[in-house]
Amino acid sequence: MQRVEHIDYLKGFAILMVLLGHIFIAKAPAGTHYPFCEMIYSFHMSLFFFVSGFLAYKTNKIKEKGAVFFLKKRAVSLLVPYLFWLLIAPYFIKNSYPTNIKELINKFYFIPNLNYWFLPLLFIYNIIYLLYYKLTMGRSKNQELKVYSLICLIGLSIGLVCKQYYVVVYTIYFASFMFGHYLSKYNNLELFITQKHIYGSSAILLCIMWKFFPIEPNGDKFLSLANLVALFICSYTACIVFYTFFKQIHLAKPFKWYLSEMGKYTLALYLLPLFFFTNNFEWTNCYTHALINIEALGIAILQSFIAYGIAKIIDEIPYIRTFLLGKQ
Repeated sequence: MQRVEHIDYLKGFAILMVLLGHIFIAKAPAGTHYPFCEMIYSFHMSLFFFVSGFLAYKTNKIKEKGAVFFLKKRAVSLLVPYLFWLLIAPYFIKNSYPTNIKELINKFYFIPNLNYWFLPLLFIYNIIYLLYYKLTMGRSKNQELKVYSLICLIGLSIGLVCKQYYVVVYTIYFASFMFGHYLSKYNNLELFITQKHIYGSSAILLCIMWKFFPIEPNGDKFLSLANLVALFICSYTACIVFYTFFKQIHLAKPFKWYLSEMGKYTLALYLLPLFFFTNNFEWTNCYTHALINIEALGIAILQSFIAYGIAKIIDEIPYIRTFLLGKQ
C-alpha cells in the first residue's frame, strides 16, 4: 500500500502522545493534578485506534485473499510481539515476573507498568472488524451503520449492566477504530469533517471539554459515568480535529521528517521506550507544571529517537524483526 503522508504524521503525533501519557502516569505522584496529562488521556488511545481503523480498510485484502490470510497477518503483527514481550519484559521490572501459572495467567492480558494491552485488544477489534466486513459485504451504507451501531450498543450494554466499565472504554475505542474505517472508505465523510465549520466547531468543543470536563486518567474516577461521556466526546472531536489538522497543515521539514519517520515505526515506539528512563527520576511537588511538561516532552522525544534507532537496526534482521516488532 502506498503510504498516506498525513496518516504517517498523525501516527507520529499519536505515538508521541502515548509516550507522554506513559511518562506522566509512571512518574507523577499519586493524586497529583496535571492538566496536560488529562488532555492527553482524553484522546491519545482513541486517536491510535482511529488510525488503525483507517489503515484496516486500506490494507485488509479480505476480498482478494480471504479471512484466514487477514487473521494470520494480524496475528503475526500483533500477537507474536505481544507474546514475546510478555515473557521478556518482566525481567526488566522489579517483582514483576510471574512465579507460578496463576500469576502468568493474571499477567497475560496486562503487565503492570507495561501497558501492552493495546496489542491483544487491537487483535480482538480486527476479529470483530472481519465479522463486520463479512456481514456488511455488498450492503448499503445505512445497513453498515446499523450493524456498527448494534455492535457498539451490545458493548455498551454489557459494560453498563454488568458494571464492567472497562468494556465501555473499549467500546468507545472500537467506535474510534470504526470511525477511521468509515473515513477511509467514504470520501464524502472526509469532505464533510474537513469543512471549516465542522472542524472549527469540533476544535471549540474539544477545548471546552478540556477546560471544564477534564479526564481523570487514573483509578476509579477514570471509569465514572461522567468521565466516560467526556472520553466519548473527546475521542470523536479529537479524531476530527487532528486528522483535519495534519491533512491541511504544511509542516516545516524537520517536523515533517520526525512525524513521518516515527509514524512508520509506531509499534516499535510503543514497545521499546517502556524500558528507558522508567526508574531513574521522580517528580516532586517542587516541580512546576510547566517544567514537568517540558521535561516529559523532552524525555518522550529522546525515547522516540532511541527506539527509532533500535527499530531501524532490528528491521534489517529477518525473523528477529517478526518476534520483536511484528514485521513480516
